[in-house]
Amino acid sequence: MISRILSSSLFRASGIYTISAVINSSIPFLMMPILTRFLTPTDYGIVSMFTVLVGIVSPFVGLNIHAPLV
Repeated sequence: MISRILSSSLFRASGIYTISAVINSSIPFLMMPILTRFLTPTDYGIVSMFTVLVGIVSPFVGLNIHAPLV
C-alpha cells in the first residue's frame, strides 16, 4: 500500500511542488542579512513596496497566460 502511494504521480508532483515552494520561500530569508547590511531603511522600504506590488499584480498576469491557449 505504501509503495503504491510513494510511486504515484500525485505524490511525486506534490513533492516537487513542496520542494520548490520551500526553496522559493527560503531565498528572501537567506538574503535578509545581505539586504539589511547594504540597504538603507529607505531603500529597504522601496524593495518592500516592490515586493508587495509584484504580489498584487502576479495573479492578474497569471490569468492572462492561459487565455490564448483556450
